[in-house]
Amino acid sequence: MNGFKTPIAELTDLYSEKDDISLPDIEQHVLWRNAYFQHFSSRAAWQQYRAVIDDPQLKHWCEKESGNAQSLIDCRGWKVFKDAIERVYRYLMSEGVALERATVTLPVILSIEQHAKEEFARGEASLCIYIRIDFNTGAQMCLQSKERMAVEIECGAMHIVSGYQRHRLAGKGVVMAFQIDLPSISRPDVLNTTYESQDSLNDEWIFYAAVAQPIHHPLVSFECIKEKIDWLEHRAYKRYRRLECPVIKKYLLENANPQFATQAEKDVVRGYGNQTNTVESNRFHLKEHILVLTELQCSALVQFIDDNISSAVIDSVDDFPEYQVDVSFELLSQLVGKETCQTILDLPNVLDNSLSHKLSSQLGYSLFLRLYSEETRPLIPFHHDICAYTCVIALNDQSDFSGGYFVMLNGDNLERAAWKQGEALLHSGNLVHGVSKMNAGKRYSLVMFTNYLD
Repeated sequence: MNGFKTPIAELTDLYSEKDDISLPDIEQHVLWRNAYFQHFSSRAAWQQYRAVIDDPQLKHWCEKESGNAQSLIDCRGWKVFKDAIERVYRYLMSEGVALERATVTLPVILSIEQHAKEEFARGEASLCIYIRIDFNTGAQMCLQSKERMAVEIECGAMHIVSGYQRHRLAGKGVVMAFQIDLPSISRPDVLNTTYESQDSLNDEWIFYAAVAQPIHHPLVSFECIKEKIDWLEHRAYKRYRRLECPVIKKYLLENANPQFATQAEKDVVRGYGNQTNTVESNRFHLKEHILVLTELQCSALVQFIDDNISSAVIDSVDDFPEYQVDVSFELLSQLVGKETCQTILDLPNVLDNSLSHKLSSQLGYSLFLRLYSEETRPLIPFHHDICAYTCVIALNDQSDFSGGYFVMLNGDNLERAAWKQGEALLHSGNLVHGVSKMNAGKRYSLVMFTNYLD
């Protein structure tokens, strides 16, 4: 099939800069997790290196402001360095890392003093390699991280550390150090470029900026990185709410009886909503058993749902298809009659009798028809609605399906609401509620959100 190709971003209003990049799994990434190799260098090798280091004829030490010392000696020919390069090379190969254009900085010898304190700092390359070559077993040495636990560096051990994690060496010992850049999977300019606010950015942001895919794109802005991280965290939160949270598993997925919920479980449910800020606390939260629709009117709405339902729109509560159909006042009037439509619009007065006729005219309405079933939308996690008042009208009876309970936190009670054809359930928007998993049949409803107009 031939035709003009158009960027998908030009065909949707959803596009933002963050959609051009993907971020890797940070904890499993070879440039983030640290590697540790015991018994890498030997006691005999230390005797050889020590003879060079202690040679009084060589002036090769440069004392740093911290009190530690760094050698200017050329140790590229030392066996420990050659062994380290081969070991790191094999390690990166085993991790599937492309080594094209990978570079190594010249190794240096660091003499770490017991009471000296280096500043926490990121590396100048993707990976920092430290090999403790001394065998002073009576002296302790560790690798301290700004955001992680300290790790002891044993005599003869090699550590590969992420250059994106601020760290320092502490204690007493002699270390060979070098660094590796991997431009095939990261952007070296992240660490090689000075950002005015880099010290204030956490290590994860720096890491994500360096490894965001595609790697051939120029360095993305930290604002874009933050937007992407926030999106990923929100996605993980929604997935947890739908499938992994123990309370949701118990009362929504497994349809356990909510009247036996513990206080701790009810507190978890309460945490998924907002029962203080959406509406004033003195407003009544709940009214049930309000007959609004006849059996004939319900049947007409059910038929309309079956004819028009689709999975095209995604629900903001859990990112799964809504399976709902928006309806206007005019369309609802055609389906149930103008008088019944007005009765539905007036339902917020039942919850809040302070709503005068004048104030009612300042309300905005959103109406939609919804379908729950095993094959469509099987459940919805606990949440509160973003509105002042909600009206849910059952279009069929609870006996017509299995599961699909309206589970709500009514005050301090977790309970199931009544579900009878034609009856309305009214609640203020801050009522925390969800619909438990459908096991069989179909559950139909008409929903109205009501808000105050600005």
